[in-house]
Amino acid sequence: MSNFAIEIFILLSIGLSVLGIRICVRLETVYGKKLALDDYFTALAVPLYLVEIALAHAARSHLGGLANHGMSDAERARLGASGEEHTLRVLGSQIYLAGWVVHVSLLWTLKAAMCSFCSRLARNLGACREPIYAGFALLYVTWIATFLSIMLSCRPLSRNWQISPDPGNSCQPAVAKIDLLVTTVLDELTNAYLLSIIVLMLPHMRLSLLKKLELITVSVCGAFVMTAGILRCVLAMTSSSIGIEQAERWAVREAFAAIVTVNMPIIYPFIVRGLRLLRNRNRPKGIPGLPRPNPPFFPNDGVIWVTNEFGVGVGIEIREGQGSVIRREDAHECICQTPDITGK
Repeated sequence: MSNFAIEIFILLSIGLSVLGIRICVRLETVYGKKLALDDYFTALAVPLYLVEIALAHAARSHLGGLANHGMSDAERARLGASGEEHTLRVLGSQIYLAGWVVHVSLLWTLKAAMCSFCSRLARNLGACREPIYAGFALLYVTWIATFLSIMLSCRPLSRNWQISPDPGNSCQPAVAKIDLLVTTVLDELTNAYLLSIIVLMLPHMRLSLLKKLELITVSVCGAFVMTAGILRCVLAMTSSSIGIEQAERWAVREAFAAIVTVNMPIIYPFIVRGLRLLRNRNRPKGIPGLPRPNPPFFPNDGVIWVTNEFGVGVGIEIREGQGSVIRREDAHECICQTPDITGK
């Protein structure tokens, strides 16, 4: 097995694990209630991610990166239409074209999931609603523009896998400059806008140190996604065989980093809770129902946290001496600034 295959399958395993944990955490959180929009976007990302990895593996490991690029006019003329290499190059070009569509669809699906997640967090922040709605509109318009660029930059569509005569750079899916530039520019634009939404929300959110570290990590991962997209574009535009292979690697890395970035805010509390359980496994068990301080990843908003009969933290909202249990969905997710209802 090649190094490329080993890398993409390792990233696939980790990426699917992240997606699986995220889905399980959300199912446990909503406890049979209605899932949110970002949950459906995340579920859609699973088959798209599988298809992208399968196409990348087929193009590099089975076809050796062969397509309708990187050939002189003489080589194209000598290549018979019925030969094996001609068949492989046609198939490779078709796979590269399909890979473009799937890769863009996966990235924009994950962007939509992140925008939806921000919308849930900002449900009590009126000042942040309009930028989030504008984000949805921006994602829709840019995805349509990117898709049309890929599908319409070379007409008729069959020229994307034409071998002889040379169809031109715009009809060579692996190295088409117009596809690379349009996709990269719009990808970076939307990534920067989503990061700006998070920055805009920060002044309106009461966060602990660990939650701040989480958002910093998300921002760093977002910056890595942007860097991976730029590297993919630059390497592919060299049109060399080594550059194209490296571009394929960075495309897979970009998709993986996007998956981790989008799902980290959901799985981070789960990871922290798991580490805490491991750390406290050998300690004496506490008395069920004993009030505990706020976990470091929850806001200090006048809520006293206790342990239920299952060992899961639930929120108690103090009102006029009477306690009412907050839904675990709100307790798990709401990190927005709220008034101190205890009057302290």
